[in-house]
Amino acid sequence: MSIALPANAVVVAGAVAARDRPSAQGLVIVPVTLISSAQGLVLAGDRIDLIGPDADGHTRTLASGARVVAVPSSDGTGGLLGGGASSSGLVLVEVTPEVAARIAEVADRGP
Repeated sequence: MSIALPANAVVVAGAVAARDRPSAQGLVIVPVTLISSAQGLVLAGDRIDLIGPDADGHTRTLASGARVVAVPSSDGTGGLLGGGASSSGLVLVEVTPEVAARIAEVADRGP
């Protein structure tokens, strides 16, 4: 698997996925759909904060500094680990299992 990198990009060991381990040890990868105003702005390698509602409808931070590991393209040209911007808003982020559970909980409740 490969992605295109911008000129002068700095690559560090933590940003490279191993074939047998696409996420860092102890972390998991979850899909997240971004709000429309963020679509097209987030790229693989970016770190983002994920904010969503709690059970009472209050806004809370679900994750801070979650690393975007992939931005699958909606047209199928970028491959699974596409590095370009997504027009669908779908991104794959690397988080702890606890944060993944919180994200799943919010997703289960729906918009």
